[in-house]
Amino acid sequence: MVDVNSAARDELMGIPRVGEATANAIIEGRPYQTVEDLLRVRGIGEKMLEKIRPWVKISP
Repeated sequence: MVDVNSAARDELMGIPRVGEATANAIIEGRPYQTVEDLLRVRGIGEKMLEKIRPWVKISP
């Protein structure tokens, strides 16, 4: 699992369906309180969130 609050761009790009642009957008949108907060990232919608959910976690 990848912690979206602390992962480097390369780690984020290791998540299936996450490319460079989405990884950059995730980094710019930090910090996140819940996995659902990723919905505010451009390029991540409901369907994509469900596909990446098993790969991501949020640090406390």
